[in-house]
Amino acid sequence: AGDFEDLKRQIAEAKGRRSEIVAVEGLKELRAALKQTEHGVKDMKAANKETAGVVAAEAAKRAPKRTGKLRMSIRAVGLADAGAVRSSAVAYANPIHWGWHTRPNAAKGWRGGPIAPQPFIYDALDATRGDVLKTYEALIDRAMRENLGD
Repeated sequence: AGDFEDLKRQIAEAKGRRSEIVAVEGLKELRAALKQTEHGVKDMKAANKETAGVVAAEAAKRAPKRTGKLRMSIRAVGLADAGAVRSSAVAYANPIHWGWHTRPNAAKGWRGGPIAPQPFIYDALDATRGDVLKTYEALIDRAMRENLGD
């Protein structure tokens, strides 16, 4: 029972970690200004994707490797207002990252034991936070110069 309680605690801790990379003061106003330009929104999407790519590259290195499919599935996504790291190409990405405490079920054909959380994406974010901030700042500065002048 102690191992199960420890696993539940690990899963709760992994889920409690923040997924937000950085809050940028004035970002809403910058987005509004860039929307008025020809390439502004594209530049924001590109900046968000490139910044998320810093974390995605590190997450791919840190992901557990059995077949390599999980590592190869990690992608950076850029939206107008956010960047994200995703791994949706393999069904087991979430249980590996967050953990899974109810895996064995003979009736459903599930074998093995519970899966301890391995928050490789969050660990990658923690390891690259400084690089993320530098990359994002440089890309936002470039987008402002190219689209808004100065």
